[in-house]
Amino acid sequence: MYALIQARMGSTRLPGKVLLQLSSGEVILQKVIESIPEGIIPVVLTTEEEIDDILVAYVENLGVRCIRGNNLNVYERYVGAGNLLNLSNDDYFFRVCSDNPLIESQSFLRLLEASKEEKFDYIAFSVQGHPSILSHCGLYPELIRYGALITPGPSLSYEHVTPHLYHDEFTTCYLESDIDKSVRFTIDDLQDLANVNYVLENLTSNKLTEIAQHSDLLNSMNKQILKHSKT
Repeated sequence: MYALIQARMGSTRLPGKVLLQLSSGEVILQKVIESIPEGIIPVVLTTEEEIDDILVAYVENLGVRCIRGNNLNVYERYVGAGNLLNLSNDDYFFRVCSDNPLIESQSFLRLLEASKEEKFDYIAFSVQGHPSILSHCGLYPELIRYGALITPGPSLSYEHVTPHLYHDEFTTCYLESDIDKSVRFTIDDLQDLANVNYVLENLTSNKLTEIAQHSDLLNSMNKQILKHSKT
């Protein structure tokens, strides 16, 4: 099974963020890749733009395959990668965002277990009643049946890839997360990076009970959530 990681250097808010170094010494993208459990093959999906040549070189130096595609049409990148990887309609793959360096390894395995119960089209974690991809937590991948991905629906998004799977008439399964919606580990700008570094340096878990003891961190996360509010 593959974990398809979308990544590019041309972020408008923080250019080159996926190759920035964390206080732990790891590069953001490296930490994401290393979080993927053994037996799941990481593949990085980037763009055909010249700016991403350095990203391709970095990924290939790690011994990870990189597939290039459309810069703006992220959905097309995933569909094209599925074709190149010879995914069948019933094959599952993980969708992973490269700006989530604290993504939980165990979450991949829990989603895989859920896929054995029934042939769902879309399996994900739920954060307070909503798919985790709509939250800011940055802790979880999505598990997608390839045949469902390539089946268009009214909510199909070429930028966000999966909204048609959780808004339209597809079969879904959600695992409830105990993470709070006021927690943000996604990196969009330098303040997000500072917050994640603070977590790496000072916290032993991602639990809200521990984060709440660091009021400055929680306040900063809440401000960042408002700043980068998702619709």
